[in-house]
Amino acid sequence: MNRRNNMTDGRKTIGDNSFYYDLTRRITHDLKAPIRQISQLSEIILEDNADKLDEESLKSLIMMRERASTMAHLVNSVRSLSNAFLRELNMQQIELDCLLEEIEIDSKLPPNLLKIDNAPSIWTDPELFSIFFYNLFQNFFLPLGSGQIENASLKLNEDVHSSLGLMLRIPDFPLEIPNKMSLLELSTFARGDLLQSLAIIESSQLADRLGWKIFLHTNNNNELSMNLYL
Repeated sequence: MNRRNNMTDGRKTIGDNSFYYDLTRRITHDLKAPIRQISQLSEIILEDNADKLDEESLKSLIMMRERASTMAHLVNSVRSLSNAFLRELNMQQIELDCLLEEIEIDSKLPPNLLKIDNAPSIWTDPELFSIFFYNLFQNFFLPLGSGQIENASLKLNEDVHSSLGLMLRIPDFPLEIPNKMSLLELSTFARGDLLQSLAIIESSQLADRLGWKIFLHTNNNNELSMNLYL
């Protein structure tokens, strides 16, 4: 009954936030062309004039190209999250380890990072599940903790009795996050990056629609823990 109520609430949220999602799609659409032009222009300059540039100018141009690429990825992520939120749910029983393996490959994460022994099957929308995890890694965990992600671990939360729980741990995380911070509150840690904040906010909305609860915190050893209750 609780799960059914969560799904109903998710559909209600779509209507309540239709203006917000329409605005998000407009923003991402308007940003695509200038970001693409910046990327193409920097690539042309590098190809034709790299030997004429001093070291500092060359570094700046390469950094501009890389940041344009990051922006383009974030625009696509925000758009995909908006589209995912608005489409109909396709709930089904599916093996958790198969889903995690696909996400690991698509996100280019270290092998076996998302491997769980004796992983159960879960009742979820597999496409939305994958979109959520992919964007969470690509837009927050990898940019902020790319040096520590290789030592991260994912396991079943054995303390949960009423629902399936997952716990992701990342050591030496560069941000201090208070105990039991929600994913929505996490958007304030995006260091002023509007697109990154939007991606995290929409990830939170997507999790809410699927009826998930997510809490994060860092301990005294700077280890990040993300608890996800499906």
